[in-house]
Amino acid sequence: MSAETVPELQPMADTVVLRSLPPVAPHTDLDALCERLRPVCAGAVDHFEIAAALEADGLNDSAAHRTYGFPDVFALAGELFRRVPRSPAEPEPQPDPWQTNPARHALRGILFGLPALAYPPAEGIMGGRGAAVVLVVSMLMSWALSQGLSYLGHFRLGQHGRADMARALRAGMAVCLLLLLSLLAVVAAVANDGVRLTLFAAGQGGYLIAATVLLVAGDDLWLLFALLPGVLVGLGYLVLGQPAWLATPALFALAATVLLTIAFAVLRTRSAREAPRRRLTVAELRGCLPHAVFGVLAAGLLAFPVVGVLLTGDPLGAAIAALPLSLSMGAAEWTLYWYRRRLGALLRRTRRLVEFARRSRVVLGGALLRYLVVAAALIVLAVGAVAVLGGKGLRAADLVSCAAYLALGGALFLALLLQACGIFLAVHLACGAALLGEVVLLVGRARFGWPVDVMSAQLCVCGGLGVVLFGYSAAALSRAVRHQ
Repeated sequence: MSAETVPELQPMADTVVLRSLPPVAPHTDLDALCERLRPVCAGAVDHFEIAAALEADGLNDSAAHRTYGFPDVFALAGELFRRVPRSPAEPEPQPDPWQTNPARHALRGILFGLPALAYPPAEGIMGGRGAAVVLVVSMLMSWALSQGLSYLGHFRLGQHGRADMARALRAGMAVCLLLLLSLLAVVAAVANDGVRLTLFAAGQGGYLIAATVLLVAGDDLWLLFALLPGVLVGLGYLVLGQPAWLATPALFALAATVLLTIAFAVLRTRSAREAPRRRLTVAELRGCLPHAVFGVLAAGLLAFPVVGVLLTGDPLGAAIAALPLSLSMGAAEWTLYWYRRRLGALLRRTRRLVEFARRSRVVLGGALLRYLVVAAALIVLAVGAVAVLGGKGLRAADLVSCAAYLALGGALFLALLLQACGIFLAVHLACGAALLGEVVLLVGRARFGWPVDVMSAQLCVCGGLGVVLFGYSAAALSRAVRHQ
């Protein structure tokens, strides 16, 4: 018996299949309109967007009523919005603004760290409390001015172009140098310190301001050339065992580095002559202020252990204290770009805000860990090299110093990350509270004999600052609006 002879197994006739299907509605003008405007309707946010497309296509209320039977264009648009499911097209990929070259950040890290070699040759003029006061004032003032100048340069570059940026940087450098020298002259007169110390402090601040101009202008190699005299002589001073006969030539080499940096900054902003004169606006000053405040706070946190080692008469310790964090700032810049690039990609891929918040916190933790690993490696290399060149082995205090500066580096990285996303007040409050705590401890140690170890205090304070900033960053930076 074959299957064809069994009625239950025989295939149904075509006519039966056709009769079982629902009747197909005739193809109407509204169906044709849906098909023609499907791309617009699928990507529309609301029916008003579809109504605008209909009117742009030449369809008015009269045509909507006559052809489609709707009282007006908006009623027709509402029906199209209801019929066509939402399926917005993916936007075309845009150029990544956070794509960067790691070699550039490595070079910047070297540029940030090399000036620390200026401290050992200046051993004869950096001892005592008066030196600490003058040098700290120079650091605070120059960091504040350079941070504000950096913001102004980048703002003018984005708004008016490179020539206007050059004019702002050149004029700003002149004003900043004048303010710095005036303040140092007053401080030196009050503190009754020597001319050599005042000149060294002026050179320290002047170099930072001029170096900021070159870095903002993108002339990193010019800054490296300017650093060569001071770096080579300072390195020779350490390699030869810090001979007394080389101290004075080393100071002249440092002076040459400062003068070359200022000269190169003037040279590389020569396009300022092509830009029209623009007055500094109140809005630009307001924009500079948060960055200048952060410069003061960051310089204060950085100066705390430097003051401690200066008070103990250990200039090599000052170099060890300053070098690792300076080197790690190149890694901080690189990691900041990596974080913004990852968050931009996450923002494009993620559909739900809850998922974005969760994954953004993972990226934040990865960015901090990435920076700390690189910074720790740089710190070990830098401190080991300075200790060997200085003829001293690593001490337990040096290990505490490394840990303290690693904690400070992590806190400053998080602070930079928050500021890059437009958050300033929380950063200022947290860093200000940490700096105030360090000042209280230092004053208590100097005036009242408190048994405070400078680097241990730095480790505790900066560790706490890092925890606070990380907690705030995890909450504030998990909002998608911060990364648009």
